[in-house]
Amino acid sequence: MENVLDVQNLSIEFPTETGVVRAVKNVSFQIKKGESLGIVGESGSGKSTVAFGLFNSVPDPGRISSGSVRFLDGRNFLKVNTEERRRFYWEHISMVFQASQNTLNPLLRIRRQVDDIAEAHQFNKKKLRQKAQSLFEMMYLDTDRVMNAYPHELSGGMKQRVSIGLALLLDPEIVVLDEPTTALDVISQGSVLKILNGIRKELNISLLFITHDISVISEVVDSVMVMYAGQVIERGPVNQVMSSPTHPYTLGLIRSIPPLVGDVKNTKGISGSAVQLDLLPKGCPFYSRCDMRMTKCSEIPPPWVTLDNNVSVACHLAKNEGGDKNDRTQEHFKTI
Repeated sequence: MENVLDVQNLSIEFPTETGVVRAVKNVSFQIKKGESLGIVGESGSGKSTVAFGLFNSVPDPGRISSGSVRFLDGRNFLKVNTEERRRFYWEHISMVFQASQNTLNPLLRIRRQVDDIAEAHQFNKKKLRQKAQSLFEMMYLDTDRVMNAYPHELSGGMKQRVSIGLALLLDPEIVVLDEPTTALDVISQGSVLKILNGIRKELNISLLFITHDISVISEVVDSVMVMYAGQVIERGPVNQVMSSPTHPYTLGLIRSIPPLVGDVKNTKGISGSAVQLDLLPKGCPFYSRCDMRMTKCSEIPPPWVTLDNNVSVACHLAKNEGGDKNDRTQEHFKTI
């Protein structure tokens, strides 16, 4: 199946008073038609910066220092001019931002905001209004009420669904969702994610979720990519990563999720604070916070290892001297 998005060796850096900081380092991934990928990590891990990189809109003074972003036509999106980029946005790739309900224009009714999109992309207003109504119906919204409402007249969950509908309006091949449920209550979160998963299957579009909470997206993505300190440290099918996390950081993220029922005594946060990007060790970036660190972890970058369950991980514990999966690693994970 053809890739709708192919990112290779994307690196993004920011100049600081102490030198250049690499917020994203050699990130690569692909998404196929109809596939859903989650990028997970703590605040500062680089996941949202990756999203800005996809749109070639990294905030100043940051810049993309290397890499390529290719969509269906095979062109490197980072090399096209501003006018081509503007035409490409929303028609081929769109984005739902963090707290995206706040990006709706508070002075305009929703129908007027649909018309503005039609004008900007030279679409027929009447047809696009009909398309918006159809999408809002798929999201269980009262279309007449919503189209004639100002944003402040809608609840947070309704505004979020409107924002998602607008992102789907021009039939993009892929939609990027940056923390799409952060500002919502638990019930609204579940509703929005269920709707998104249904729309993905019905329209056969690709979704890229970006979140700090791996539990939120575990039921709606096919695969997951875990980031720490601007680097990918584990990736694979979401059911494999959730049930058998291989990297100590991934395990820490999962163990920090409190259960909905039962005893919370086994819930354990990750010790320490996120590492400063200008003070990274030579080896593994997670070294200072890892409960299973070895001496070589601070000096030698961990190799990429692909395991039998199709999970890839950058960790010394995942590989023994013979190059096979290390049984000792699994014993470590059972005891911490």
